[in-house]
Amino acid sequence: HIPKSSSKNSLSCFRPILNSDLLDLTHKMQSIPNPKNYFPKCSPKEWRGHKRRVYSVDWNCSGTKLASASEDNTVRNWTLDSGQTSISKGSELRGHSDYVHQVRWHPVEEDIMVSVSSDKTLKVWDIRHSSKATHTEKTKGSNINLNWHPNGNIVAVGNKEDWISFYDSRTWNVLKHMQFKMEINE
Repeated sequence: HIPKSSSKNSLSCFRPILNSDLLDLTHKMQSIPNPKNYFPKCSPKEWRGHKRRVYSVDWNCSGTKLASASEDNTVRNWTLDSGQTSISKGSELRGHSDYVHQVRWHPVEEDIMVSVSSDKTLKVWDIRHSSKATHTEKTKGSNINLNWHPNGNIVAVGNKEDWISFYDSRTWNVLKHMQFKMEINE
């Protein structure tokens, strides 16, 4: 369910950032565990898979898979082993025709991810079934940012022309397009 908008340039679920929000964020950041404690048997390593620069990485909700997006027009799926001591290269996901700027895993479904590209598309991937996109959505411009709503029902996509588009991830219908007069996506 999406709340009705109170004005034509905002969603009613948006609200200003308050000092209490900043204090809460500061508290949460202090409680983030030290990565050395989380991966005690791991030492820093470089994993090669893409042929060009990587623009984005994201862990899935269970912490068992890592996705990466690259200027080689691909998305990669990496798997953390059960002992959390190494990462293996999973599938290479092809389908974009230009740089892939962002990839984000679904906040609840551990095998679903979305990527956006300069090719003006959003692609949905279900790594259980295929290395091909399960859905492709044309967008308003050259996309550089993307994020899921925590409930997994909305995806926000930002492009180089300072548009943010909101998609219902159950139908992939556009809920709203918003253009800003200031730079918002860099």
